[in-house]
Amino acid sequence: MKHYVAVVLALTVGIAACGSGGDVSTTSVVDRTLPGRPDLAVDQMVAALMLGDVEVIRQLTSDRQLAIIVALEGGGTEELAAMLQSGVPDDVAVNFWTSFVGGFPDLVGESIEDMDFGTSVPQRVQGVEFVSFPVAFGTATAGTEWFTRSTATGWEIDLLATFGGPFASALESLVRRTTDPVVLETIRGERASFEAAYQRHADLGSNVRVQAALMSLLDLLSS
Repeated sequence: MKHYVAVVLALTVGIAACGSGGDVSTTSVVDRTLPGRPDLAVDQMVAALMLGDVEVIRQLTSDRQLAIIVALEGGGTEELAAMLQSGVPDDVAVNFWTSFVGGFPDLVGESIEDMDFGTSVPQRVQGVEFVSFPVAFGTATAGTEWFTRSTATGWEIDLLATFGGPFASALESLVRRTTDPVVLETIRGERASFEAAYQRHADLGSNVRVQAALMSLLDLLSS
């Protein structure tokens, strides 16, 4: 996939150079243009991360899922409810993705530029089509996968299926303590993403603790 990333990177630079300036609102309305293939979604996401292009990253991902992750990382149910109503503020999204890119080498021990992906793995969960891509650095597998999800307008990066496993216990705690019906129904609406992640962990026999946390969360969301 790396040769696709190089092409996408060049195209993205060209698009960014042609973009118009102007004032940015506190919370931008993201006009989503999604790729027609899951591998292109991954390639464009990697290229956007390398460029630090938060606008493209937000086009390729769900702001709703980002709101859930941001709330788990330092907010709470009130912050999540506000973001679900008004959207993720631009500065919050920029800070999140800037921190993600900046912390990637220390967390993973590799750079984003060196990331490659293995053979795609399709699955269908609760009527939703997912395709995951095992992450590798050179000949070494990272033991993680990036998930894409089919939508009515194309393929997006599913943040909760990709990164939600380590947050499953914290999310279960949030679900148990909130009484906000919108927050509860929003998180319940993401069950397919958590189930897709659980199924891949179970198929691979990887990270038993994350498997258990995801299963516990799924049981709660199904109750």
